[in-house]
Amino acid sequence: AGKSTLLHAVTRARPKVADYPFTTIIPNLGVCELEAFKLGRPGASMVWLDIPGLIEGANTGRGLGLAFLRHTERCRLLLHLIDGESDTPDDDYLAINRELTLYSDRLGDTPQVVALTKMDLPHVAARAPATLAALRAVMPHGRLMGISSANGTNLRNLLGRTRQTLDSMAARKAASMDARKAAELKPTGPTQRAAVVE
Repeated sequence: AGKSTLLHAVTRARPKVADYPFTTIIPNLGVCELEAFKLGRPGASMVWLDIPGLIEGANTGRGLGLAFLRHTERCRLLLHLIDGESDTPDDDYLAINRELTLYSDRLGDTPQVVALTKMDLPHVAARAPATLAALRAVMPHGRLMGISSANGTNLRNLLGRTRQTLDSMAARKAASMDARKAAELKPTGPTQRAAVVE
């Protein structure tokens, strides 16, 4: 689907990139400097983790699925890449999400941004409207776009959407923590007053 190519395009990481599936055999980290894409304040960045592709049965240890899924559990947001050349992109999307949920409900509930890759290829771009519609029909959210890591199509928008989603998640978490603290400080019974005796 182009995970390593994307990591290479948006970070200084240099993972192995090749034109065949399952090129990545170990997780790769990269830091995306948002300022380079005219996003965010100076020094703002995101850490990206590129894990090897998951296969059916990864949740039970097939392939090296358990090791890779453990790494994924630490992520606050998943960027789910769908191969633009796939004949069954909706099934691919559902299969990966099934593996995530079977591994753990928490991982299955992790927010995602979904990107249809290889939009630089004419045959992928030509059928993109139908492919994106098929994906939208099975997705529980609207965070979906077409990208090309090879020529940069929509990468800035992808990074902006990723940053925006992370910021929204952080704001919701902060509001939830504030509400919890307020609830803890709220008296639960009649106010107790200290008696002053002279």
